[in-house]
Amino acid sequence: MRRALVALALVFAIAGPTAGLATAEGPSILVTIEGPIDQPLYFTGQGFQPGAGLRQALVHPDGTLYTVVKDGVEQVWVVSPEGNFIVILVPTIDFPNLGPGDWYTRFCTEDGAGCWEATFTITM
Repeated sequence: MRRALVALALVFAIAGPTAGLATAEGPSILVTIEGPIDQPLYFTGQGFQPGAGLRQALVHPDGTLYTVVKDGVEQVWVVSPEGNFIVILVPTIDFPNLGPGDWYTRFCTEDGAGCWEATFTITM
């Protein structure tokens, strides 16, 4: 029992500061593109309020705003208990009219009280 408590204390001592760093720095978003326009875009976030609902918008270089809609309903992404999320979209499937260029994405809380942005480039 004593070993288990010591091991548990070590886990908290190691994980505690790491978990605190994400929230201390504030939420952040990273966009990873795995290839041309027909390949997935990975949107990952960390340091967000666990359980928060986030709406995503994609903004075209000309300023046109696109939202993620499925079956006529705007999608809300829920942040994991660890404060992270991942959204995977394929431009040619999820947004067939998207073209190449310098884009940005915006994730906002459902009530619009907070928004975070990240830029990315779509190529042919």
